[in-house]
Amino acid sequence: MLPKASTLLLALTAIASAAEANRDHDDDHRPGHGDRGRDRDGWLSDDDNAYWSDGGGWWNDDLDGLNNPSIPPFTLPITIPDLFPVREVQPRTVIAHSANNRWDNQCTNPVLNERNYVYQYSTGFGQTLLHIFQFPEEVRGRTCWLELHVQNPTWNTASPTVQVNVFRTTQLPICTGRSRQNFRGASVGRLNVPTNGIALWARTDTAEWTSKRPCPVPGTEVGFEFAIEGTNAGFSYPQRTGVGVRVLYE
Repeated sequence: MLPKASTLLLALTAIASAAEANRDHDDDHRPGHGDRGRDRDGWLSDDDNAYWSDGGGWWNDDLDGLNNPSIPPFTLPITIPDLFPVREVQPRTVIAHSANNRWDNQCTNPVLNERNYVYQYSTGFGQTLLHIFQFPEEVRGRTCWLELHVQNPTWNTASPTVQVNVFRTTQLPICTGRSRQNFRGASVGRLNVPTNGIALWARTDTAEWTSKRPCPVPGTEVGFEFAIEGTNAGFSYPQRTGVGVRVLYE
């Protein structure tokens, strides 16, 4: 895996040893000052200067400054961009599901919005959220993990955190045809959700999605359910680029 973007100082030493080697290739055949002519090594001289040719141009023999050992090396800052920066996959569908199946599943419209609610009351009334992801071609060969990022929530019952359980769905829930199914499957883990910031795993029940693992094959669809742990608790969060429930990959 490639490192993050960084600025590298590449030491480039300004020397002319190659030119010096060519210039002194054969001093025995080099015409002296005062002569004018060309020898077999391509040297040309006149009364004031000596020149040599490498086939691509003429070079002045008196450029002694190039060979001056007092010239220090110089550095050139070069910025190497990230070739594999962390990117995200936003859910294609978010479905509000009645915790006690009292009402039909509701698709949030639009999917990207400022208020998504997860809550549970002791009366049994509550709401879980189902997130369905479809993975694009860009995840091929990458590693993926699940993240919840809460930013400026409008409601949170706990301080400093509220807990939410995360489950995989056994099949993809729908919000049409008066469906009330959430298709809850195996537990992924439990998150401590802060009032602002990234939720951290309080418990993990699988390494998949709770840590960096190979991404699904592009085109795969995966569903997750978020349900409050306990009662009389809940929180809200925005779902948009950079925040909300998302799958990160790099």
